[in-house]
Amino acid sequence: MAFPEVFTALQQGTVDGQENPLSVILGAKFSQVQKHLTLTGHVYSPALLLMNKAAWDKLSAADKAIFMEAAKEAVKANRARVAEDDAKGVAELRSQGHADRREPGQGQVHRRAGHRECRVREAVRQGGDRQDPRLQVAATSSRALKAWFLRLERLSTGASMAAACLMLAVAASLGLFQIVTRFVLERPAEWTEVLIRFSLIWMVFLGIPTAFRIGAMVSVDALYRASGPAVRRLLDGVVFLAAVTLMGVILWWGWDYSQRGRVQTVIGLESFSMFWAYVALPVGAVFSLIALVGHLLDPQRNELDAAQ
Repeated sequence: MAFPEVFTALQQGTVDGQENPLSVILGAKFSQVQKHLTLTGHVYSPALLLMNKAAWDKLSAADKAIFMEAAKEAVKANRARVAEDDAKGVAELRSQGHADRREPGQGQVHRRAGHRECRVREAVRQGGDRQDPRLQVAATSSRALKAWFLRLERLSTGASMAAACLMLAVAASLGLFQIVTRFVLERPAEWTEVLIRFSLIWMVFLGIPTAFRIGAMVSVDALYRASGPAVRRLLDGVVFLAAVTLMGVILWWGWDYSQRGRVQTVIGLESFSMFWAYVALPVGAVFSLIALVGHLLDPQRNELDAAQ
């Protein structure tokens, strides 16, 4: 139900109750259409203080200590403010005629009994103790394997992107060199044209893994934005399978073409076979498959998030 409709729904009896912080209840004036409020204390909503690890690592030990101390003070201040707001909220409700359940009044404020909270905590703790140790080991191993693969993926994708940038630099340098030799020295270096083409082919296929990793290669923005969580998971699966299939085809046929290209040469650089151009396809496909699995385990939608 849309939040603006909750007040009317409570008033008309369409719904029996709602769950919100005291500040929201007071702000939305739900007390006007509800007689009872139960303070269960069953929700804990932490606010995380996050910082980029690379930026954090650049800080000195003294600066890190200052940040940590400030964070601790912020925690104290925030918790004190929340407790104060809750107390004021209960007082405000009582001033409106909602009394404690032990007192007469048109409405009541119910507090969850402490011994019941303890029973709930004990039940949850016992449930955790009864968990099968094999499941705990499996969960730990799964998290460790995922973390290991994501480290491997970061290294492989980073290496492929660095190599792609290098190929771009090589192509640009050779292009400048070709301009000088052709138009200034009037002695064209035909071999540079071949190497430029080779470099650009490698640049493209080594750059694809990074595009896959940030979710920029196969994008279904409009449908993704208009869909719910279940449809989004389905879309993720379809996109993943389509991309893996494409990379599998490129890997298979790229390697086949590279083997056939061993006997082919290019005019201007006869000492190089076409193998060194075609092999960029399977190499890029391998890096892309690793990046695709990394994206599946740790989705990043940089292109979708930045799109206007």
